[in-house]
Amino acid sequence: MNLNDLLKRKKVIYFLTILIILISISIFSFLYFHLTKFTLSLVKPLEPPSKLSPPTPSNEVILSEFEKCLEGEIKIDISNDWKDLYYLIAQALITKNRDTCLTVENQNAKEICVNEFNEFMSILDAQKRECKNNDDLCLFLLTKDIKFCSEIKDPIEKATCEAIVNSNPAYCENLSGAFESEEVCKKVIGKKEIKKGCGKIDQEEARSLCFNTFYIIKALTEKNIELCKKIDFETGKFTFLHCQVLLSKNPEKALKDFYREHACYERYATRIAKIKNDPSICEKIPLKDSHNKIEYENCKNQFK
Repeated sequence: MNLNDLLKRKKVIYFLTILIILISISIFSFLYFHLTKFTLSLVKPLEPPSKLSPPTPSNEVILSEFEKCLEGEIKIDISNDWKDLYYLIAQALITKNRDTCLTVENQNAKEICVNEFNEFMSILDAQKRECKNNDDLCLFLLTKDIKFCSEIKDPIEKATCEAIVNSNPAYCENLSGAFESEEVCKKVIGKKEIKKGCGKIDQEEARSLCFNTFYIIKALTEKNIELCKKIDFETGKFTFLHCQVLLSKNPEKALKDFYREHACYERYATRIAKIKNDPSICEKIPLKDSHNKIEYENCKNQFK
C-alpha cells in the first residue's frame, strides 16, 4: 500500500467516524425529547393555589353580632370597613390621646387619624391663644387679617379661612365649580378611599364642607353643642360625631348611641332583613337615599 492509498483510507475512516458521531447524537436527542415528553404527560401539572374567599358567617353569627352592636359594642376593623377610622378618631378625641391613632397599621389611615386629631386639638389650642402645631385652623382663628387667607391656594380651604376670619359662613357660598382637593375630599361620606387624591368634589359638597368646618369651629369655640346640628349630615356625618363627643357631657355614650344608630344597620340590615324575612328593616339603613342607596336597593331587592 503506497502513501496515497494510506491517506485515502485515513480520510474515509475520519469521515465515517464523524458520521457515526452525528447519527448517535441525533438518535440520542430524538429519544430524549420523546421520552421526556412522555414522562411529563404522566405527571399532573402544578396549578397555582386558588384564592379562598373568607367563609360567609352563619345566620346565628350575624344575629349575635347585630345584637351586640345594638347593645353598644363598638367593633372597629379598618381593614374591613374604611369608615371605622372615624370611629377610632372619635375614641382618640374622647381620651385626648393621639396614641389611639398609632395603633393603626395602614400608614395612610394612620396619617389621616393623626391629622384629624391634631386639627381638633389645634382648635382647643386657639382658645388658649397659642398654636403649638401651627395648624391652619388654629391660625385661622387667631389671625384677624383677611390677607392671610388670600395666600391659600386650595379654594375650599381659602373660603373656609375667609368664613372663619370674618365670622361669616356666607363666604362658603363663593365656591363654584368642581374641585380636586386632596386634604378634604376624604371627609365627604361616600368617598371610600382613605388616601390622598380621592376624587373630585362638586360645588354643593365643597360649600357643605366649608359650612361644616365653620360650624364645628364655632361650636367648639363657643362650647355650644347645639351648633353641631348645623353640620350637614350627608357630607359631615363624622364631623357631627366629632363635634358631639368633644362637647357632650358623656362623650362615651354619645359615641355608642351614634354607632348603634348608624353602623349597626349600615352593616347588618341587608342580612338581618333576609334572615327575619322583614323588608321593613331595610328602612333603618342610614342615608339610604344618598350614600347608602345601593345597599338599600340590594336590601329591598331581596324581597322582589
